[in-house]
Amino acid sequence: MPVQFERARFTVSVNGERVGTEEFSVSEDGSGFVVRGHTRLKVDGNSVDVQSRMELDENLNPTFYEYRSQEILIQVRLANPVSEVEYTVDGQSTPYDVRIPTNRMIVDNNFFHHYLLLLYKVGREGGGLPVFVSNEMQLGRVTVVPTGNLTYELDSSNLKLQATTDSDGSRLLRLGLPDSNVVVE
Repeated sequence: MPVQFERARFTVSVNGERVGTEEFSVSEDGSGFVVRGHTRLKVDGNSVDVQSRMELDENLNPTFYEYRSQEILIQVRLANPVSEVEYTVDGQSTPYDVRIPTNRMIVDNNFFHHYLLLLYKVGREGGGLPVFVSNEMQLGRVTVVPTGNLTYELDSSNLKLQATTDSDGSRLLRLGLPDSNVVVE
């Protein structure tokens, strides 16, 4: 799918009730792309306000990632064969070395635009990719299967999503998580 340079806003609903928004941007950066996101949610009395910044090379491989909340800062410097992950909680930093496979994507909780990046990388024909979920410090795999009519099923070991794109496949219009009644549009 062609990368769409844009600024956009998703509305997030649970059980038909609006619970928040996510604003994101995708821009070009001389040697690749920079993607920023800001999600604000209020679910069951709990507030979530998180930001992210991801740098990707021309092949859409992440090279740097940052996740930020009021309490937590996570920075990931991706390299081969070992990537550096640094968690900072309440001012205390802890570094980790992690082996994250090549041809990968970062897909964190609370950032729905990361699934758009996954769709860009996999393309219209679908396929699978290793993913790193930095806020859970987990490696996994997501498989994307085109189901026709501009829709895709995204499946990981613990999450199933349905994505709908525009007619040329460059914009994510809707992301549904049927098991939890979450809709992002």
